[in-house]
This record gives sequence, structure tokens and C-alpha cells, in this order.
Amino acid sequence: MKTVTVVVALLLAAAVLGARNTVTAKKRLLVIGEEKGYRHESVSHAMATIERLGRDTGLWNTWIRTDTIAGEIMNLFLRITAAACALLLPAQAAEPIRLHPKNPHYFLFRGKPTAIVTSAEHYGAVLNGTFDYRRYLAALAAGGMNYTRMFGGSYHEVPSQSFGIKRNTLAPETGQFLAPWAGSDKFDLNQWNPRYFERYRDFLSEAARRGIVVEVTLFSSHYQESHWKISPLNPANNVNATDAIDWKKLHTLENGNLLAHQERYVRKLVREANAFDNVIFEIQNEPWSDRPVVTSVVNFYLQAPTRDKYPNSIDVADPPSTASSTSWGPR
Repeated sequence: MKTVTVVVALLLAAAVLGARNTVTAKKRLLVIGEEKGYRHESVSHAMATIERLGRDTGLWNTWIRTDTIAGEIMNLFLRITAAACALLLPAQAAEPIRLHPKNPHYFLFRGKPTAIVTSAEHYGAVLNGTFDYRRYLAALAAGGMNYTRMFGGSYHEVPSQSFGIKRNTLAPETGQFLAPWAGSDKFDLNQWNPRYFERYRDFLSEAARRGIVVEVTLFSSHYQESHWKISPLNPANNVNATDAIDWKKLHTLENGNLLAHQERYVRKLVREANAFDNVIFEIQNEPWSDRPVVTSVVNFYLQAPTRDKYPNSIDVADPPSTASSTSWGPR
């Protein structure tokens, strides 16, 4: 006897859609009876029972279909349903981590005052294709730590050379660097790397499952010429005819046509992380290194008196009169 399958195909999707509506709104339930070569008498009875229960309780309206094509269409339908659930469910997730409203020395994370604690130097956890981040996150959680930091891929280091660090996860071996952009020897800054973003989302998900907050560092000073030589933003390493610039001005507005690519990169990383409640962003790591004159500047986007309170002041390289450092304010 061949298998008889009754598929309540939109049960999960209906639950998700119902959550979007008011409590009293009826759900919409699609019942598909798929039969392969043998019709069991219980199939019709089961579908009718589901329809009657929805009608009697007033909880859902039922659509019954028996004329589907088995196999590929069914599998595609279920995959689309699962994808819809994955997209919709995060909207019901907990509020993202933020400063505690009553005590900004703590965070408010998943409804509780939280201090984040770590011992984390594996900044290349995502961009280094050989790094086992699941094992690393498990070790953090086992040690009672709840925070880690990762670099987004706009900067990486040279294996066995940068700062004398051995087994440096931020310095992947040849062929193991995963950039956000497509390519290997030459990168296309207009195309994203699916493998990178699959790993990025999985890293955030694995961290979230363990209650670990992830700081995503978008940019970093380059420190030395050797790091600029391997950067995807260097015109020698991409196919986009980016401008040849003084690498110490990479993170200023005096960086030619690179700014547009940097803005797209930031939007992409932020949007990919929108579904997660355990993410905070750092704009740039150690901005003083490439541009060593530093001043404290208040974030122009904030209104008084909030803008004048810690931690909303920022360190920006160069004096305030220099266009390359503070003219981002009015943008």
C-alpha cells in the first residue's frame, strides 16, 4: 500500500498571519489531500473534520484542495511556506538590546538588566572560512560569558605577519577569506557573496540561541600599508574602478567613489541583522590610528539634551574644522 499523506500545508503560515491580526480575526487554513496511487477513506473524513471544527469554533475558514500535483509542487509550496514563516516570525521577537532606560550603565536585554562580559578576540569568526564559531560560542556560553565581537569584512589582516599574532582568525589563510562581496582575487563591490551572508546570519542565530550579544564592527583603521594592499576596497583588488586614494583617508569623505560602496555595505549588514535582538553595531574600530588627531564631537543627529549625555559623544579623527571628519553631520 502506498503512503497516504494528508498535508495541512498552511497551518504554520496561518498562525503567523493570525498573529498579525487582532485576537478575534479568523485564520485562513488550506488543507491539501495528497494521495499517491491509493485513496484511503480517512482522507476525506479528516479534511471534512478540519473544515467542520473551524466552522463550529469560528476560529478559521478552511479551503480544501485535492487536485494538486504531487512531488515537486508540494515541496516547493512547503518551502515557500517555511520561508514566509521565517520572514514573519522575527517581527514578533523580543525588543532588540538597548541601554537600560533607568540605568544606562547596563543594557536591557530580553526584559532583564544586563552587563555584557566576554573574553573574545576572534574578530574573524565569520570572515574566516575555517573558523569553528559554533564551538567558540559554546565555549563562551559555558564560561558564563554573553558577548562577542566580529568584524564585518571590510578589513582583514595578513596571516603570520599582522601584529605578530599567530593563529589570527582575522587573518585567514589563502583562499579562506570570506568577503561580503562576490569574488576572490578580484572582488565585485556591486555583488554580494551568498556564502558570507549565510555564515553571517547563522553566526548571529547561534549566538542568539545562547543568549550572546554580538557587536558587529563595520569598519576598522587599516594601520599599515600591508593591510590596504589586501583590502577589497583597494582598486587593485576589485573590478569596480574604485579611486586610488591615500589609504589613511579611507574612512573620511575624501575617499573618492568608495563612499557609495561603503554605504551599500553598511545597509546590507544592518538589514541582514534586523531580525535579531542580540546585535549592536560599532561604526569603526580605533579611528584614531589612521588619523591620529582626535576630538570629541557630539552626534549631530540627536536632539538636546540627550545629545550632550554619555554615551552619545563620539571620537572623530581630525579637528572639527576639517571637512573630512565632521561634515557627515548635515548629510
